[in-house]
Amino acid sequence: MMKCLLQRLFRWLWPAKAEPENSNLFRVRRVDDEPKTIEDRLVYVVGEPGHEWEAVLRCPCGCGDVIKLNLLRFEKRPTWHVVANPGNKATLIPSVWRKTGCLSHFIVSWGEIRWCP
Repeated sequence: MMKCLLQRLFRWLWPAKAEPENSNLFRVRRVDDEPKTIEDRLVYVVGEPGHEWEAVLRCPCGCGDVIKLNLLRFEKRPTWHVVANPGNKATLIPSVWRKTGCLSHFIVSWGEIRWCP
């Protein structure tokens, strides 16, 4: 009972903010094959459920490059893991550090980009 009252009080004091439809958050979209057109703010997880092999996204720095990340844990390294949080907000583990092109280094966590120094 006390827990319920505290939860109601918390929701009343700090109501959840609705996200706009066109928010800048990165979302997960699962596809069987790599799409020909890569949309901004989407992380495409390529493969069948349980057998995903690649994550594809457009670089968030604005350079327009397409980034392809290996999801096969037992194949070649490095490998990444994609988490689809509630609302399909993307989390990529570990960070992405481009060694060519724009040289961006960033983390995608709960759909938000966090730039690394």
